[in-house]
Amino acid sequence: MRAATSPPELFAALWRQAAAWTPAERASAPAPDAGFARAAVAALQEDAADAAYVRLTALLNATYTAQMRGQVLALMRAVDDQFALVHPRGLHASPSAMLRRPTAPEWLREARDVREFTGAYAEGAQHRLIARGPLLRTDRPETANSAESFEDRFRYLQVVPTSLQQGDRLIAVSLRRLSTSVAEGVEPTPRLRREQITFVPVAETAGDLAERATQRGAALFADVRAAASLDVVARLVAAIEAAGASDIAVAPELVVDSAAADALGRRLQAAPSACRMIVAGSGASAEQADAMAWNEARVLNGLGAELWRQRKIWPAGWDQARALDLGLVDPGEAKLLFEDNQAGDEIVVADADGLGRCVILICQDLKAAPLAADLIRHYQPDWIITPILDWGVGPARWSHGAAYRLSELSQGRFLIVTSVAFAARLGRGEVDFGLALGPSEPAEDGVLSRALLTTRGDPAAQPRFAVVVWGEGAWRQTTLGAE
Repeated sequence: MRAATSPPELFAALWRQAAAWTPAERASAPAPDAGFARAAVAALQEDAADAAYVRLTALLNATYTAQMRGQVLALMRAVDDQFALVHPRGLHASPSAMLRRPTAPEWLREARDVREFTGAYAEGAQHRLIARGPLLRTDRPETANSAESFEDRFRYLQVVPTSLQQGDRLIAVSLRRLSTSVAEGVEPTPRLRREQITFVPVAETAGDLAERATQRGAALFADVRAAASLDVVARLVAAIEAAGASDIAVAPELVVDSAAADALGRRLQAAPSACRMIVAGSGASAEQADAMAWNEARVLNGLGAELWRQRKIWPAGWDQARALDLGLVDPGEAKLLFEDNQAGDEIVVADADGLGRCVILICQDLKAAPLAADLIRHYQPDWIITPILDWGVGPARWSHGAAYRLSELSQGRFLIVTSVAFAARLGRGEVDFGLALGPSEPAEDGVLSRALLTTRGDPAAQPRFAVVVWGEGAWRQTTLGAE
C-alpha cells in the first residue's frame, strides 16, 4: 500500500508492524489510559481522512517500548470499532439499532465506497485491507486458538495477502464484491442463519459419466465429463425447481462443462429460478492451453447472470487400484491416472453482502497446502463450497477429514457435493452425496460445535437432490477418531 494518509491505511501499516511482535509482546502490552482511548475516538470523528490521520499519529509514542505497543493495539481497536458502521454485518441490524447508529464520518463513507467497487477498503501490491469475515455471522472469538491470536483481536477489519502459495506456485487472490440486486448479484437472504442449501448430484448412474484417455509425455491423463446422453441442464434445473426457493444450490465436479453452463444461463434468463446462487458444478472450460482445458466452476444467480468463475488449482489423479475400480483406464502400477486439465492460478473471494463471503475449493483444492488453510484463515469466509468427484461424502471419506481439519480456522460453513455415478459403478448402493459441516466454534446458529449433516435425499426422487436447512434437521457433532 502507498504511504499512510488515512485511518484505513494507518490501520494496515500498524497491522504489519504489530503482526511481527511475539504473542507475549502483544499479550503483555499495557493498555493506555482512558484519555488515550477518548482522544483516538475524537480523532476518528474528523471528516477529512488526512486530518484524522494526523491526529491519530500524534497520539503514538515514538519510542519503541511496551507502552508504545499498547498504544498501537488500542488505536487499531478504535479504528476497527469505527468500521462497525459500514461492515456488512450491519445490513442485518434491527431497525431500532439502525436508528441509534451514529453518522459515519466522511473518510469512513469513502472507504465504504472504495469497497463497493474493489472489494477492499484499501489495497497495495502485496496486502489489502478488507472487511473481516464472516460477513454475516458472528466473528471468530479472540480465544478460539487457545492462544494469543492477533487477527482475532479485531471484529471488522483484516489485512490479508493478495497471493497465496500452493506448493511452490504463487496463486493470486482476487476479490469480487457482488451486488445485492436481483438482476446482477445475489439478493439478500431472508433466512439468515437458517439458509436453505440444495445439493444436486446430476450424474446418477454408471453411464452418466464418460471418459477419454490421452497419453501426454510419460503420463496418462483422463478427461472425465458428463456423458453425451445426459441432459445436464434439464436435470439440474428440474432438481433446483423441485427443491424450492434455496439460497445456494451446488452441483458436483466435472459434470457441467462450459457449454452446459452457457446453456444453463440462457435457460435461467428465459425462466428464472427462485434460487439465489447456483454453483453449477465444474467442468471443462471453453478456453484451452496446450490442448488442455481448465476444470472450471461457474456461478450464476437465479436470473442466469454470471457472478464469477473458479478454476481448479491442483488437478488430481487416481492410483491404479482406484482407476480400475471406477472402470477407468489402467495407468500402470505405481503410477497415477491424471485429471486431464490445466492448473488454475487464481482464487476468487466473492463477497455477497446479503449471503456471505464465498470461496470455491474444487475437490483436491481442499487439500492444497498451504493454500486452503491460508485462504480460510486470512479471508474468513462464510461459505466454503467444494464440488468433488468421488463415490460419497460420508464421515469416512477424505473430504470430511479435510473439511474437519480446516473447520478450526474460521467460522465458515463447508458445503461438499459429489455425483453418485462412481458409487453406482462400485455397486455401493445408496450413498450420501451432500455434506454440510460447521466450524469448531459454535455461533448464533444454535447448532453444535463442528455440526455435521450428510444427506442422500429421497432415493425415489427424479432427478435426485437433497435439501439442507442450516441448523434444522438431524445434525450431529462430528469427530475424527480411530476404532
